[in-house]
Amino acid sequence: MNKDKALRRGEWLTRMRPLELALFLKWALRVRRIEAEAQGIKLWVDPASNFGKRILREGNYEADLTTAFGQLLEPGQTFVDVGANEGWFSMLAAKLVGSSGRVLACEPQERLWPVITRNIYLNGFASVQLLPFAVAEQPGEATINLYPSLNTGSSNISDTRRRWETYQQIKLLPLTEILGSLRGGNIDLMKVDVEGFEHKVLLSAGEHLGSTIKRLVVELHPEQLEALGSSEALVVALLESRGYSKRVVGGVDVWEIR
Repeated sequence: MNKDKALRRGEWLTRMRPLELALFLKWALRVRRIEAEAQGIKLWVDPASNFGKRILREGNYEADLTTAFGQLLEPGQTFVDVGANEGWFSMLAAKLVGSSGRVLACEPQERLWPVITRNIYLNGFASVQLLPFAVAEQPGEATINLYPSLNTGSSNISDTRRRWETYQQIKLLPLTEILGSLRGGNIDLMKVDVEGFEHKVLLSAGEHLGSTIKRLVVELHPEQLEALGSSEALVVALLESRGYSKRVVGGVDVWEIR
């Protein structure tokens, strides 16, 4: 299927409701992933997904954050992607830090591991390491509710599951253990996008928060935070208490060690 046809079909399916009908038609029409390129990065994308259609239509994803990465990362640096999803920002970071840098991509959704792996292969990014875990304060296991393939980025850990969601048992690992694998050195930038689990992720960093983690971009989800017993204010208070201050880079809030 060519790019234009895939995009037209993908946009049509992602707008369709109810979701059950969209998923059935996606299966019946045999909509499959295709290879595409954006910002000089090769990707294996699902045209009938929020991420895929934006890559195919705009040649970019979250343009402000993409621009900010270009200003925040340099060759030889280290980037940690907590909630990597299909790996766009991990691939972008790998391009920016080069072969002398390092990228850790944390993503618990098993269905996305082959996607991230193929994206690494397509670009020859040996600096990227996939970590198939969710980040939490304590090691263990949990259940993640898997949003349909139309938007894998909306999958989350919560006590409720909607009728069209499936689920997966996932492994939990604290950031202290993940960052310990770096054997010293700084994390020049960390992105956190975990659908309400932001506070727990930051707490799991332990002494790294405010010391070795130099910059953070945290995607805040107020409703999901409250559902998990936290709040946007608590996240901000934690960051400020560890010595971070906020500045805007390319339209994006970046927390930096003062």
